[in-house]
Amino acid sequence: MDVCPSERRLPQTVPFCPVTVEDVVASINYHRKEDFTSAAKPLVEAISDGEAVAFQLDSGNADFQEVFLDYQLPILLVTEDGINWKSGNGCGPYKPVDFQPSVSAIFTRNENDLHQNRGWFTDDEMLAVVDLSARTNTLVSGDMDATDRLDLKAVRRLAGDPNIQFILSRAPNSFAISCNKAPYSDENVRRALRHTINGGELVEKILFGFSKLGNDRLIGAGQRFFNADLAQTAYDPDKAEFYLIGAGLDGLTVQLSSAEAAFGGAVVAAVLYQNLAASVGITVEVNRVPNDGYWSDVWMLNSFFAVYWSGRVTEDSMFTLAYSDGTA
Repeated sequence: MDVCPSERRLPQTVPFCPVTVEDVVASINYHRKEDFTSAAKPLVEAISDGEAVAFQLDSGNADFQEVFLDYQLPILLVTEDGINWKSGNGCGPYKPVDFQPSVSAIFTRNENDLHQNRGWFTDDEMLAVVDLSARTNTLVSGDMDATDRLDLKAVRRLAGDPNIQFILSRAPNSFAISCNKAPYSDENVRRALRHTINGGELVEKILFGFSKLGNDRLIGAGQRFFNADLAQTAYDPDKAEFYLIGAGLDGLTVQLSSAEAAFGGAVVAAVLYQNLAASVGITVEVNRVPNDGYWSDVWMLNSFFAVYWSGRVTEDSMFTLAYSDGTA
């Protein structure tokens, strides 16, 4: 589409590069490569062949067209060596002007975008403000137009400010377990851990009511196929002890990695979990890790960790990403 690469920063003035069929095919096949670790690979694994703009599937999939809405599947410029995802040359409503990883990204509206009913800003600058207090103060001062993941205590204080509008997004927050690693490969251990956490207390004390109690499912109440009749998993120390015995254990020690990068209040939530688990003979060692590098150094590498999930357009995409064998 838009921007030709440079070694360090993207140039301010760039030529327009038209999107071709080859770009589309190469961009999708990039995620289909054998032994590739792309998080989007499960979404395109059903493709048995890709040629021109036709994709051959190995089975029916009524939601397949929605796959291409996933943010991990942009259409990029094909080169002789394949896709260069670092080049910034891609397809979308904005053209990258300057990008400094973990610092800032500057975009300008793409006047050649196929869909002119999107991309409502002429220019857009995104800043990486990791410190929560600094992010909040910058918003209040008016130096920032929008931000996400505010301190929930601050939300209550700022609720009366007429210059600030809050939009709640209910993405699933949770503690995730790698079920293929011991001791979590034992279903009894997983059930014991599930009955050890008091979700209602977590919502009230950690999330200050800005959430709803989940039920170990990635399908929320606002989606199709949500099973409202499914029995709620409850905090139950007696059941937790029962499942520990079923696993042949009289005690258990686990390490739970957590950082605010996972979700606001994740570290305090892990401590709450630790205190509840102690009463049933489960020792939860809270491993507080840095926010920087959490998604590359902790998530999916540790066996028990805090996580949040971005919402997906369809339930099929959500299940495919979360539960497919070998998902990265």
